[in-house]
Amino acid sequence: MPTVVMYLSARFTISPKSKYQPSALLDHIEKCVDLLSVAFPEASVVLAGDFNTLDNDDIVSRCALMSIVDQPSRGNSYLDRIYVSGLSYASVKVVTSAVKSDHMAVIAHNGPPLPTYNKRRERRAFRRRSPSHHALFLEHLSLMTIELTDDADVQANFDDMYAVMKSLLDRFYPERQITATSADPHFVTPTVKAMLRRKNRLMRAGRTDEAGALARHVRTVIARQNSSWLRKVNTRKCARDAWKKVREVTGRTRREHPDVDGITAQVLNDHYAVISTDPQYQESKLKQTAVDRRSGISEFEVFRMLDSLKATATGLDDIPAWFLRLGAPVFAAPIA
Repeated sequence: MPTVVMYLSARFTISPKSKYQPSALLDHIEKCVDLLSVAFPEASVVLAGDFNTLDNDDIVSRCALMSIVDQPSRGNSYLDRIYVSGLSYASVKVVTSAVKSDHMAVIAHNGPPLPTYNKRRERRAFRRRSPSHHALFLEHLSLMTIELTDDADVQANFDDMYAVMKSLLDRFYPERQITATSADPHFVTPTVKAMLRRKNRLMRAGRTDEAGALARHVRTVIARQNSSWLRKVNTRKCARDAWKKVREVTGRTRREHPDVDGITAQVLNDHYAVISTDPQYQESKLKQTAVDRRSGISEFEVFRMLDSLKATATGLDDIPAWFLRLGAPVFAAPIA
């Protein structure tokens, strides 16, 4: 009885920087895949390696292959990829390499799922928020008055105001710690992970209604985080940018921009700071006919600024934007 042999043809490509033309390399890969497909119609073609700046969409469309790696392998870059002509592997994982390298290791295999032994864990801080926390905080604010001394130094008043705000934040929204791992998706923030753990505890306790409500809230939070990527994209004027953002959210972006030697963010900041500064600048005198706009800021203006703060990351002062928005009615007067 004849034996059917399935040939497996593989090509590993490591693309050096600035030593090839992407179009020429794509033409060569396309020709090789076509030759293998003609010579061995039943074979499985696997293309793997560090593809650097080669566009994923070009490889998929020109070579008729499927990309099975959907996680970044070097920082936030999708450099190490695997393309197959058919569904050859049941599981694909991106793990920390066993050798000294800034690239992750990509493992494609069949069989039972492999456990992750070198998963990195870290303790991350977060503040739990709920309607009950907000109610207690606002009730306490309605009974307190923050008074600052007009004769005191500005820095002293700032320190006193900061101490009051920090004490209120730590009292009603104490800082908690939770363990995050390198295997968690990007949208699983410490707050989301804490809610997921609480949902699991409710499920084990038989409180399925509360667990279901919390699961719907988690889904809403994750959807809100992903939708924030698309807020500044005009889908009518530029569909290309919209699809680019969609690929970033789904983890399927592949186009990478090569680094330029010697150019960093700090170098650019220093350059533009130098060309934007005039060391010989002298402030012109105010004309008598001009309106003097050096008037103090009002409490209502401060309230509007605090109340319209956008959701941003917490700065070095450790005062989140949502806390300033919530306490704007009380914080506006002493700040003004």
